Amino acid sequence: MRKRGLPVRAVLVGCICALYWSASSGAESVIGVVKTVKGNVAVYRDGKALPVEPGTVLMSADRIVTSKDSALGIALKDDTIVSMGSGTTVTLDRFAFNSTSNAGDMALSILRGSMVFVTGLIGKFNPQAVAVKLPTATVGIRGTEFAVEVNPEHRK
Repeated sequence: MRKRGLPVRAVLVGCICALYWSASSGAESVIGVVKTVKGNVAVYRDGKALPVEPGTVLMSADRIVTSKDSALGIALKDDTIVSMGSGTTVTLDRFAFNSTSNAGDMALSILRGSMVFVTGLIGKFNPQAVAVKLPTATVGIRGTEFAVEVNPEHRK
C-alpha cells in the first residue's frame, strides 16, 4: 500500500526553488567576486572586517584593504577587472549593471596604494558612466586599461 503525501521529487524541487529565491533576492547587491588573494587582505562591510579568499562576494560600499606584501584581484559583474597592489585601500562607491542591456554605472575610490583597472562592459558601452576617484582628482574612463598609484605622503 502506497502512503499518501508529497512525492520526494516535489519536496526537493520546492526546497531548491526556495534556496534559489532566497539567494537571488540578496544577489542584487552582489557586484563582484574576489578571484585571487596574496597575503593579508580585508573587506570592510558595515563596520566589520571580513576574511577574504577566492570566491568572497563584494558589494557596493565595501572598502578593500591590502596589507604590506599583499595583493588582490577582483572581477565585477560587467567583467571589469581590478588588481590591487600592496598597501592599497579602495572603496567600491557605486555599481549598477543590467546584463541584458549592458547599461550601468560605476565609481571606485582609491585612497592609497596602486591599482590596475581594466574596463568591462559598462566602460565599453558607456565609458562616461565609469569613474575612478583619486584623493585630488577623478579619472574619467575613455580607454580600456590603466594603472594608478596614490601616495598620500606626496600630497600637497
